[in-house]
Amino acid sequence: MKKQIGKPGQRKMYNTATATPIATIEDTKSIDQFRYKETLYKTERGDYFLHGKGGALTKWEGREDIHAIEGEALKFWLEHKRRKVK
Repeated sequence: MKKQIGKPGQRKMYNTATATPIATIEDTKSIDQFRYKETLYKTERGDYFLHGKGGALTKWEGREDIHAIEGEALKFWLEHKRRKVK
């Protein structure tokens, strides 16, 4: 999946086919509306992004999408979210 994110003139392209996957978390035990899968990727430029998909009651709102992640949100994801067991 590819997605361009950012303001005009400052847009960045995020592509799961060319970025390096770092870690994945997946909830397979919940009912469909709460199930989700997130993979953290790092681009060649050193930017991070999450590729995810999930049920209607997850932050992915029933679809597949890409979100840029940095700073405290990235730190939190690395320290807490990736510890979840499949």
